[in-house]
Amino acid sequence: MAGISCRHINKSYGDLEVVEDSNLEVADQEFIVFLGPSGCGKSTILRVLAGLEEITGGDLLIGGRKMNDAEPGDRGIAMVFQNYALYPHMTIRDNIAFGLRRLKTPEPEIDQRVGHVTGLLGLEQYLERKPTALSGGQQQRVAIARAMIKSPEVFLFDEPLSNLDAKLRAHMRVEIARLHKDLKTTSAYVTHDQMDAMTLADRIVLLNGGRIVQIGSPEEIYSTPATLFVAGFVGTPAMNFLRLTAHREAAGWKLRRGGIELGITGEGFALQDGEDVVFGLRPSRLRIMGMILQGSDCPAP
Repeated sequence: MAGISCRHINKSYGDLEVVEDSNLEVADQEFIVFLGPSGCGKSTILRVLAGLEEITGGDLLIGGRKMNDAEPGDRGIAMVFQNYALYPHMTIRDNIAFGLRRLKTPEPEIDQRVGHVTGLLGLEQYLERKPTALSGGQQQRVAIARAMIKSPEVFLFDEPLSNLDAKLRAHMRVEIARLHKDLKTTSAYVTHDQMDAMTLADRIVLLNGGRIVQIGSPEEIYSTPATLFVAGFVGTPAMNFLRLTAHREAAGWKLRRGGIELGITGEGFALQDGEDVVFGLRPSRLRIMGMILQGSDCPAP
């Protein structure tokens, strides 16, 4: 079992608080994605999980064991970085096997485990090459293989696809999702890319300004955003917001302002007659019901 428990986690640099009172329970084998804009604290949380940053306050448990002061190598985690962090003078085989050799693992076992992970990731033909002879997507697979070979209980991914082009990103999303399913490990993934989050996550942890603002499945985050920030951040194109006034009528509610009038049932909202409200509308829900043409170039009816 390798669940993650964050209990009132805080992280400060002097007077600057970058992660504030964060609480999160990640189930064993769950794929959790930390999503948010730059500077929201998502990478800091990942580094706290990895042991690369000390916790200012709160408790961190991995697999039920308190990890506040544990060294990174004692946490049962492996991390895949944004910049691959491969050794340019080593072959792909040596890059993948490096961690095991440091642990003085017997060479026959290393060969067996290298063969296993490279087979899963389709890297067998590149083992004697140097990293500079590989494409960005291939280098990222090597970085994942190097993490996999340690058989960690928890995988941490720090924006691993941000250096790839759109086509490679789509391909690697599929690869990461397949590996997670095959390996049955707990995974925590940091990204600012909505597509990564919506396609990979079992649950999304959305952050803003160092605070967790909503936790939920991709469908929950998209369909029932908890705040205006969540509603505006998730979705492409972005949600449209209209500031209107609610009016109670016999058939339901009317939202009006200026020349705009919208009818809604009001179900699920504690509306008050005359209350100012914000109406959110996703472009994907708009439908063209008819078209009015004006001007001298319009054809005669």
